[in-house]
Amino acid sequence: MSVPARPEAVPPEAEYLAERNQWAEGPRVDGKRHGRWRFWRTEGSLQEETDYQQDVEHGRSVRYHPDGSLSVEEQIDQGRSVELMLHRTDKPTDELKLNLPSVIRRLHMRYEEGWQNFIQFLGDTGQPLTQAGEPAPTRPAHIPEGAYLTDTADAWKTGLFNSQGAFKGLHRYWTLQGELGVVRYHSGRRTTVGSRFPDVQPDGNPLLHAAAEGDTAAVEALLSLGFGHEPGAALHAALEGQLELAKRLLALPPGEPFHPLDPNTRPERPKQLPTEAVWVPARKQWVAGRLDREQGPVGTWKLWTLTGVDADGAPRGRLQAVEYQGSRPRWQCDYRTLEEGGEKKEEAWFDEGGRRVRRRRYDPPEDFREDESLPSGGSIVRWGNLPERIWREERSDAQDALVSVRCFDDEGRLRTELLPVEGRGRVFDAQGTVVAEGGADGKQLSGRWTLHPAGAEGREVDISGFALAATADVGTLLTLIHQVQASPVPPFLEKARDVKWEDFSSYFRIDPKRIFLLLRLIALDHPAAVQHGVDALGDDLYHQGTVSALAGPVLPFLCAIAANLENETALGRLLSFLVEVGTRDHNLNATNALKKAFRQRKGNTPAQAAEALEKAGFEPAHGHFLLALVDTVEAWVRLAGHANPTVSLAATSLLGLTDDARAASALCTRLEGPASSELHQAAARRLSLHPATDALRAALERALGSQDAFVRGEAAMSWLRLHLPERDRAVAELVAQMKAGHTEPAVVLTLLPARERVRHLGSLLQALSEADPGSVFGVARAALAVAFAQGAKGELSSSQREVLQTLLGNESFWGLNVNAAAVLGERGLPTRRTGVEALLRGEAADAADEGGGILTVASGLGGPRVDSFREEEEG
Repeated sequence: MSVPARPEAVPPEAEYLAERNQWAEGPRVDGKRHGRWRFWRTEGSLQEETDYQQDVEHGRSVRYHPDGSLSVEEQIDQGRSVELMLHRTDKPTDELKLNLPSVIRRLHMRYEEGWQNFIQFLGDTGQPLTQAGEPAPTRPAHIPEGAYLTDTADAWKTGLFNSQGAFKGLHRYWTLQGELGVVRYHSGRRTTVGSRFPDVQPDGNPLLHAAAEGDTAAVEALLSLGFGHEPGAALHAALEGQLELAKRLLALPPGEPFHPLDPNTRPERPKQLPTEAVWVPARKQWVAGRLDREQGPVGTWKLWTLTGVDADGAPRGRLQAVEYQGSRPRWQCDYRTLEEGGEKKEEAWFDEGGRRVRRRRYDPPEDFREDESLPSGGSIVRWGNLPERIWREERSDAQDALVSVRCFDDEGRLRTELLPVEGRGRVFDAQGTVVAEGGADGKQLSGRWTLHPAGAEGREVDISGFALAATADVGTLLTLIHQVQASPVPPFLEKARDVKWEDFSSYFRIDPKRIFLLLRLIALDHPAAVQHGVDALGDDLYHQGTVSALAGPVLPFLCAIAANLENETALGRLLSFLVEVGTRDHNLNATNALKKAFRQRKGNTPAQAAEALEKAGFEPAHGHFLLALVDTVEAWVRLAGHANPTVSLAATSLLGLTDDARAASALCTRLEGPASSELHQAAARRLSLHPATDALRAALERALGSQDAFVRGEAAMSWLRLHLPERDRAVAELVAQMKAGHTEPAVVLTLLPARERVRHLGSLLQALSEADPGSVFGVARAALAVAFAQGAKGELSSSQREVLQTLLGNESFWGLNVNAAAVLGERGLPTRRTGVEALLRGEAADAADEGGGILTVASGLGGPRVDSFREEEEG
């Protein structure tokens, strides 16, 4: 690059700096800039004068606009700005421009350790202005000189910040009149707040926050402001591990806290708590514990978190107990209620230094998971059941690499051990003898394994494709896999050999090579084989109420297997899975929708069945499954009479799914024959999934005369779902059950013709007025369906007004207002209470109310539905 011509104003000794495109002159020591340097623009105007120390800016720096006026005055300490004054010019400039109102002529800033701690806007005579260019208020004399106005000019404050909007350390806020109201402490993304103002809520404890950061200056400042004098401050510090601060707070002379608790809002100590319990505002807990001036916390401390009150006025909440030894926590237990010795949520143990070394989390009613930290830096995770049965243990090293997986039986005996770092594993019998050994990859068995049956030569088995994870009974599965590989394919699975499994998508991308192997395993008629196979396949076939494309060819084979199983435990597991898939998690309304679509098929080929389901908006795989149920109907008829209740109930459900007259006939037989109440109820319920025939009607009519109220109720609901005539007997039964607090009968009553629904509105309203949170939404839906069958149109009728007034009177309906909004919205009604009240007054619902406000977290609006059972003319 060529050197430009030297301007006349630039001294001869100046050198041209190509990297800065400037002329520069100043002293050097050992080749480095040291002392005052001057820099000129290429056109000759002086741009900068800066002090240097060993090539680093240090001292005073001044920059100039092209017209020679001041641009920047800066004080620098070892390359970091300490104080800065920016000057505006109205003439053309290549210097930094102030993007602020033109009345602001100077911008004054100060810095501390790279963070800005002051900003001030000045006018042409140096008068203070706001960022908006308005005259700034006068700073009260008692506020520190370094305080500055906030951007909105509504408060004075002190504290460190940067241009990215981050804050650091202690920040104090005063009103314009000089009243200190808010104190914040910032570190990283954490902020704690102390406040005297009602519009700023306290959050955490700034004093403990500053102490945890080792910010001694901030700690002293906060103590001088009254922090540490609030009730329970020393207890709080001890609980947070700030032992020296806790002792210091314990020794403080009486003083006024930064924010004294309002006696009108301070919670009253429940009578169930001991008198020594102290309210700790920052933790929102009652705390009782002994704090020694020398030792710190000693003995057992108790912390109560209150969440509400029961109907009888007794407090609800959680208790935490912490045991201290040598001022350090050694044991901690979180209970699910306020009762000590009650159901535990979590338990932890600590070493002498207070480091947590073991943690146990409880999963009611009996399960737990335990994490232990080892001195080596490694860890052990255990799973078990109460009282102290460990059934699985995983050990990792300090780098979190899995070292071993060990599984135990009900007697606590080691049955399986994998050593992933060594790539091997072993299986033991009850006496501790190795009965199998082979490869291990992480938590799974891999490759080839050798079985060592007693008194026999070792046998090898290839477990590839079976997805065997370490379990206590994996030895049984290894033997079963050997049986699969040593025996012929059963006839009902021969066609599975030829399926191109890779052509079918699944939810979690199961390896296609595994599918045929898992089907063969399930077909062994052994509980462990069926359990493993169904677990390995299940999520890839059925997930969140939908079936994958892979389910299309797999489910028919599972039906064929089920028809050939004899072991009742194995049968129960496989049939239960088929029912779960076919009924979409036991949803009768959804099941009926599937069957209605299936009945529209144009033939009995799998393709025709799939097409019918797809046309109705369902996954085509359902068609393959429903067709397979018809093909194996004789098996469901036989199994519905099985002595094992799990098998018979599941088979009865499959009879409901199966679109075949033989299935309906079998249900009639089950309903009238000797069986348990549960089985009779299931038969009566599933009959609603079949076309109404004289035989079916006769069976339901006889069930309506049963001595069992539950059987009568199911028969009555099926009567209405099938729209059978002469409904009075069924309706009377449903009204009685609805009055007894049952939700589903109320919903089923909405299947009545419109002219008949109104006759039962009074019963619905009585049930609605008494409904509890578990039933109120189902009954409300039913009542609204009767009164607002055509939605909310025109002036309200008397029956519509009655329903809405009853809803307003039931607090359970509004407790979960997300659910309430969903139920009301289905009928085109205002979705909030105030909107319903306005509608009853003849006013338009407030639009702001309809869209705003806070909604409670809903439990999910499920419950019975009957949409698929409505007759065509009813929509």
